Amino acid sequence: MEIYERDSWTNPGVNSIIGKEIYEYDIHSAGVNVLLYYGHLDKSLAEDLLSKDKKDRVVTFGKYLRKHPELNKTLKEDFSNIRKLFFESNGLDLYDIVSIKKDAIFTTRRVQFTEFDNVKFDLKHNYSSYLKIPNLEFYYDRGNITIKGIGDDAIPYYESTWIPFFKNVFYKAETKEKEEVIKYIRSYIDKYKKCELDIEFYRVLKPGYMFQLKNKEDDTVYLEFPKERFDELDISYNYTQILMKLGLIFI
Repeated sequence: MEIYERDSWTNPGVNSIIGKEIYEYDIHSAGVNVLLYYGHLDKSLAEDLLSKDKKDRVVTFGKYLRKHPELNKTLKEDFSNIRKLFFESNGLDLYDIVSIKKDAIFTTRRVQFTEFDNVKFDLKHNYSSYLKIPNLEFYYDRGNITIKGIGDDAIPYYESTWIPFFKNVFYKAETKEKEEVIKYIRSYIDKYKKCELDIEFYRVLKPGYMFQLKNKEDDTVYLEFPKERFDELDISYNYTQILMKLGLIFI
């Protein structure tokens, strides 16, 4: 399977990009425009959908797809074909692609061809660095950070902990010697192991964003957890899957 055939793909050969431009190209009003481009949506219906604001368009289009479930397979194939067209028109190959998110392509190359009749690949973001840690992607843009793979609803739970931590990692990686980055990460590894960080650092950094308990028989989901019961927490995930994996990237 070619990578443009995948609705979601992350380059397994790239776990870090530091100080190099990364471009995110998103298809404008993707579902409607892609179906229209390949003749799988009536033009008048497409025009009506595109005249709506984004929220109404998404709701109306979603209802339309539920009434016509056969279009879901068609849409998947059309997305694959439009990504192929984008790749081939711009001479992109595996080594140019950071990741694919259905209607978005992250690439290290600024491309020339972005419009194909009604389908437009908008340059949505420029990033200056990137890190991949199991199941998560971190995109950095001069003080701002975007995390893919965890869900927008999770972000507020990390705004005072992991987000500023990773911002500092990126800043140091772009402006300091590698030894400074390693020193900074090691300081957090030590503090984490000694349980010296704010309890919010021990909320797992993965979808679900909950606290995990050592007692696996207790299947209660904890969105919040009292400091007085800290000893009951299983803090292994962020240590082994986040901090240690991050450290290995820079060693």
